Amino acid sequence: MHTTRRLTSGLAALSAAALLAAGCGDGGGDAADVSICVGGEFATRPDGLPGLEEAYDFELPADAVTALDEDALVYSEVDAGNCTFGSIFATDGRVGALGLTVLEDDEGFFPPFNGSLTVRADVLEANPELEELFAPISEVLDDETMVELNAQVDVEGEDPEDVARAWLDENSDLVEDVDLSGASFTVGSKEFTEQLILGHLTMLVLEEAGADVRDRTGLVGSTTVREALLSGDIDMYWEYLGTGWVTYLDNTEAIPDVDEQYEALQAADEANGVAWLPPAPFNNTYAIAMTEERADELGISTISEMAELVREEG
Repeated sequence: MHTTRRLTSGLAALSAAALLAAGCGDGGGDAADVSICVGGEFATRPDGLPGLEEAYDFELPADAVTALDEDALVYSEVDAGNCTFGSIFATDGRVGALGLTVLEDDEGFFPPFNGSLTVRADVLEANPELEELFAPISEVLDDETMVELNAQVDVEGEDPEDVARAWLDENSDLVEDVDLSGASFTVGSKEFTEQLILGHLTMLVLEEAGADVRDRTGLVGSTTVREALLSGDIDMYWEYLGTGWVTYLDNTEAIPDVDEQYEALQAADEANGVAWLPPAPFNNTYAIAMTEERADELGISTISEMAELVREEG
């Protein structure tokens, strides 16, 4: 059903999504001129464009979908009117800063993407204090907090490590009196802003507890970080429930309840030697966004309405 996409000059022309009616490159156009910009992983993941098309029963032609090498570029392209729709992360600070409208996932396609510190099971077994150390911090990382922290980097231009350090200084009462002197950990993360903040926050907390910490943050791509954890190249990193359940464990249907999703994921991943600590409240799910002006013009507020537009035009 889905055609192969080509990468060209930092962009990739793909095929698969949910639109056939948005202005690409001209800052608008009439309703029959639709396009979508997506991040590289979203273009191919089962919980990304291919699955979204199937769930909402629509299909975009290759020339209506542009895959960008960096997820960060999606926001500016949508804001500039070069794409009608864009795949975004729900806790990204640029959504509010740019005044983008997030479409309601009215069919509940996207799974919970609550963040959880994932640790190699043998590392957690040798250092059970890790769960006590990170529980108070994880419990307060809600959507509002992560949006604010992400915005400090992506909107205000701050450094992720500085943002993590400042937040930890303001919330020093959350750091438990745990002694990890003599312990050594390698902390990883993916390459985008939220992951870098969480990675540095994790390292700072471990160092505060007296541990020796090695920095492996900024690894490119979910698969790369996951393989690094499984191989022992890193000991821990923050991952998202939906990514673990759908992408790593190859489940075709997500569990919409966060607690049930977490329990199922935790139990299933034990066989891979991976432990998931209780998830934080923030849910950095994938979402589809557009400018407020374009949403009003097309009368779209849900993904079902977007899909209907595509089917009508197609």
